[in-house]
Amino acid sequence: MKRFAALILLALFFCTSSCAEDLKADLDLTLLSGNILMNAADEIQSSPERYAGQTVRLQGQFYASVSENQIRRSLILTECSGNTCREIGMKLVPAEGFDPVWPENNAFIEITASIQEAESAYGTKIPVLHVLSVRAVSSSSD
Repeated sequence: MKRFAALILLALFFCTSSCAEDLKADLDLTLLSGNILMNAADEIQSSPERYAGQTVRLQGQFYASVSENQIRRSLILTECSGNTCREIGMKLVPAEGFDPVWPENNAFIEITASIQEAESAYGTKIPVLHVLSVRAVSSSSD
């Protein structure tokens, strides 16, 4: 299954599409759904160094929280099949020079972002999505 996801990611690397702002994405994950989307997100999460500097387009649920005077924003990807659901959260920060209007929590959004590698508080490598554009979309279940 990982090989299949890697092939999908490789194919998407050569595909680009535009959003409202005509930004190009190296990886357009809005074309994927279900397990394939989750496998692609897992691959980015587990190997952020492979994707650093690439531009990705994703759709998911926006969530923000405040702790210790710090705002943490995430894009939550969800896949449900049968009686189980799986979620992956990806950290969002505005790209330099971009001042987005963030939506309410739980809103469905589409982002275009540059993937950057960072180190978590636990010393592991994680991807951080430097958001270049954000727009509201209807829920995937609509």
